[in-house]
Amino acid sequence: MPESLLRGKRAVAVVVAATLVGVSAAVLLSGQNTTARAAAAPGSTVRASVSDDGVEGTASGGAYSELSSDGTSVVFTSYARLDALSNEQNEAVYLRDLRNGRTVMISRGQLVRPPEPEPEPEPEPEPGTSVPSEPTFEPPHLAGKPLVSLNGRRQQPQPEYGEVAPNGGSSDPTVSADGRFVAFITQADNIIVEDADSDQDLLVCDRDPDGDGEFDEERENGELDYRYFRANEPQWEQGDGYVYRSDFPQRPKLSDDANRVVWEDEFTDDNGTYHQVVRTATVTPAGAGPAEVLGTSLGELSPTHQEQPDVSADGRFVVLVADYVRQEGGGEFPDYIPFHAVVRKDTVTGSVARVDLDVNTTPEEPAPLSEDESVHLASPAIAGDGGTVAFEAEAYEDNCSEGSCWRSVADQPTVYVVRVREDGTPVDSAIASRDNENEIVNGFRPALSGDGRFLAFVTDNAGAHDGVDRALDYYDYTCLYDDSTDSVQRALPPVTEERDQRVVCQVVVRDLVVDRERLVTGEPRLPGTLASPGTGTGCAETLPEDATCAGDDNSPPYRATAPSLSRNGSTVAYDSDATDLVPDAVDDNEQTDVFVRTFRPELRADPTPLEFGEVTLGETLDRVVRLDHVGFGPLAVTELAVDGSAEFTVGAQTCTGEETVVLQQTGSCEVSVTFAPETEGERTGTLVIRLRDGREFTVPLRGTGFEEEIPPPDDARFAASPDPLAFGDRLLLSNAPAQAVTVTNTGGSDLTVTGVAVVAPPLTPADYTIETNTCDDGPVPPDGTCQVAVTFSPQAAGPRAAVLRFTDDIPGGTPHLIALTGTGSTPAVEVSPGVTQPGRAITVSGTGFAPNRPTTIAVTGSVERATVTPDATGAFRVNLLIMPKSSIGTHPVVATIDGTDPAIAAAKPVLIVAPSVSPADFVIRN
Repeated sequence: MPESLLRGKRAVAVVVAATLVGVSAAVLLSGQNTTARAAAAPGSTVRASVSDDGVEGTASGGAYSELSSDGTSVVFTSYARLDALSNEQNEAVYLRDLRNGRTVMISRGQLVRPPEPEPEPEPEPEPGTSVPSEPTFEPPHLAGKPLVSLNGRRQQPQPEYGEVAPNGGSSDPTVSADGRFVAFITQADNIIVEDADSDQDLLVCDRDPDGDGEFDEERENGELDYRYFRANEPQWEQGDGYVYRSDFPQRPKLSDDANRVVWEDEFTDDNGTYHQVVRTATVTPAGAGPAEVLGTSLGELSPTHQEQPDVSADGRFVVLVADYVRQEGGGEFPDYIPFHAVVRKDTVTGSVARVDLDVNTTPEEPAPLSEDESVHLASPAIAGDGGTVAFEAEAYEDNCSEGSCWRSVADQPTVYVVRVREDGTPVDSAIASRDNENEIVNGFRPALSGDGRFLAFVTDNAGAHDGVDRALDYYDYTCLYDDSTDSVQRALPPVTEERDQRVVCQVVVRDLVVDRERLVTGEPRLPGTLASPGTGTGCAETLPEDATCAGDDNSPPYRATAPSLSRNGSTVAYDSDATDLVPDAVDDNEQTDVFVRTFRPELRADPTPLEFGEVTLGETLDRVVRLDHVGFGPLAVTELAVDGSAEFTVGAQTCTGEETVVLQQTGSCEVSVTFAPETEGERTGTLVIRLRDGREFTVPLRGTGFEEEIPPPDDARFAASPDPLAFGDRLLLSNAPAQAVTVTNTGGSDLTVTGVAVVAPPLTPADYTIETNTCDDGPVPPDGTCQVAVTFSPQAAGPRAAVLRFTDDIPGGTPHLIALTGTGSTPAVEVSPGVTQPGRAITVSGTGFAPNRPTTIAVTGSVERATVTPDATGAFRVNLLIMPKSSIGTHPVVATIDGTDPAIAAAKPVLIVAPSVSPADFVIRN
């Protein structure tokens, strides 16, 4: 058993200090107090397991939920009548459209089969004759062939098509990123005509068969325009006079792009041995490809068992739990050691990597958690890019004196997060289920956001989030135990006594990037974010002001699915037995329901209001306001504007750009505002900050125009020009001549510039460089100047904006921002002629490329290659031979600047045609 399962706060991956990657460049300043406020992060919670009018189901709530990656849809199951087609007799799959407030049943019956005729009675055998044995039967065939029924009689089914209630239960829904495709398990045999038995099948529903972007369109008869197809391939076995299904699909997972589905399945081999495996199939709007068992051999070790798959956004990587048996020792009686593993399969390269790694893992020395069955592994989850994996690990022990019967030591699972490179090499491993003091707590059912930044998990330990926990009564149970357990005090002996102090289960979300940043810098750990906050106040005898109680029952309940996060971590869905999660809503159905929590971080301005004081007419004064992220989750500013007086204008800023700047927990951005009074008197205005979700935040602006010249202040005063520092259009990757910003001290005391830095959004990380800085030479006297020279080398095409940020020692002063602007050339290629034949040459010319930088010319899908170096103007011209055996058709000719990542390229198509045996309709010249 690894010691990390038993250790406390020191069990962290030291390697993160050297491997910290993915830190957002939008995080400019530290702007949040680390003290736990006992108030949940701002957000809103809605109940999703409701009908169109928002009414909860009375016969049943909802469960087994999954959120779409774009955060707009959540799928779940329910027995309740949440759609007019439901008959409340079978569990059905539903989808709640969170944008439009609509709930639709996905598992809709599409046909009615005629009843099978009663078998004719067999004639009595003549005396003295033998009774024939039962015939051998083939599996049923329903694709236009007569049905071979189980009694051996043949009939041609003639179903009546039309929407009806499903005649069997459906479960295990999973949804694509945009909500268009939903895969689910069903026992209904009236959804697709090919399925004529009540055994489980894996179906995929397309909510937009015509691909026009409109989901849930109605046909002329008012029925929903859905298309269904089966992803699994039924496996039939011959019994004693009958045939039966030996497969059992369950727990499907659909990739975000809906190109791949994976699921658990069963089969019996030719030797009669039962196997549980993970199967996969590719998916297209036309249907599913062949189902295959996912091979996950570790070297020469083949898996003996596979379960619990999850899949990356593009379907390339699949993660799952697998069992293996390795041999130790030789001779006639070697030892066979079973062990568990979490593995990641690359479906493109076929490589398999073990990812259940301990915290002492390094890229050079991966360290599996165990080499036997002493660590139980479960619930693997994978990020959208396949580079981050989370899973449960729990200490197990063998409780049998003979044989093998492993059980949990103390029901104290732990959530690990492991980062791996594309080739499967590990980056690091960390225990992520920790409380606000960085001590390990119980953690289970992990989920990752698509970008791998956010982790959600469930815990029944106190102090793991920013709310106030709810204690368990003696006979209550947590979501780790079934309600048949008399009390949590009767659990197995604990690994740690603290982790056996159970509370009501809650969903906690953490920002893994912020956790790594603070670990590296030695800053205190921030509280986890409570995703299941309640609206009540009965969690404690006395509550701090503005404190938030956790939900009043388990989120999620026992045996529920894991929470699910949107791609950017702003939204989380989960099942819950709590009754107080939604404000002003009555939840009295006494059932599990599905809830969706959306985090809504806010902005806090410093200073506010932004005061300019008295400014002489005709002069200007700049002031900077810092906007701090308050709360949890991504926050994107889309627009900055000034309302009120036109004498206030927005200058340089770090809050918006060509690519959206996203602020995360602890992040800040800055806005420079210029006051240029034109007439005497007081002026007021408002800085308006508009967010992507439509909300607005404001900062009051105040200043006074003064006609008489105002004497310089006693303190130093900072002024700088030009603003902006404009470089104009430049060729890609070329170095523009340095330009200087001149800083002038317009005050009455010495000015010390304490810092100068280029602040660039993620789009322009290395375009601008400080070449020289005389402001470092010492204090700048009154009326004195210093200069900072900056160079510009555009790393991509289009506008490339950044900010030059100054700090100084002026009492009560704010930073000073100077805008940096420039544009990178847009590369373009031309091909002449645009139509050619195999064996002939074309001329490729380019403009706007990087001067004197090798550039590769290639024809996509073919072997043609050429290398050329553009001249000082970024232009080139080169001949390229189209090979005699090149395929006919249209092929892009792509020119890529060598060594660029991401690649800087331009393309132009060429049409390759077959040689004509008759006079051509066109003439090829040159």
